[in-house]
Amino acid sequence: MAVLEPVRYKVQAHRVEKLWFVGTNTLVAGQPLCYQEDPTVTVNGFPYCVEIPNTDNEACFAGVVHSNSEGVTGPGAIDVIIPQPGDILQVLLSNGADIAVGDILKLNFDCPTLSGSELGAFDAALAIGTVATSAETSLIKSLLNSMARVKRCRALQSLASLTGGGIVRTIKWVQFL
Repeated sequence: MAVLEPVRYKVQAHRVEKLWFVGTNTLVAGQPLCYQEDPTVTVNGFPYCVEIPNTDNEACFAGVVHSNSEGVTGPGAIDVIIPQPGDILQVLLSNGADIAVGDILKLNFDCPTLSGSELGAFDAALAIGTVATSAETSLIKSLLNSMARVKRCRALQSLASLTGGGIVRTIKWVQFL
């Protein structure tokens, strides 16, 4: 009788860097952060500083808050996961619109929390679901190329839009493109 070996999956470590958070918000694991718009400013010997996404820095996506830094209130040194293409991570998503498995998401800096503070989150950019034709594939590729300056990921879990008062953020699994 053959002995079955356990299934082993290749686990890839994520790239984590210690960066200086210049804001004063309390951070949430999976929350997106961007490099500050003035890269010449350094703090406490850290060559790169990160901050909450805004209109000036949304094209300078740095990564997402590591679970080790959940609940940290800035300013201070924090752990940030720097996503690489293909990485699967849990990130903060906006409940402003329905998100289906396979949808392309983009960084959205205008995502207030219930307390009114700006956190930023990933939001629906392109609803694609399952691609059926080569024409649809070509259209999707051209749309993705037009969004090249914004960090994108693909939803691996669905999320229903919020239909009540206030805006809630939810942590879901995504794959970075």
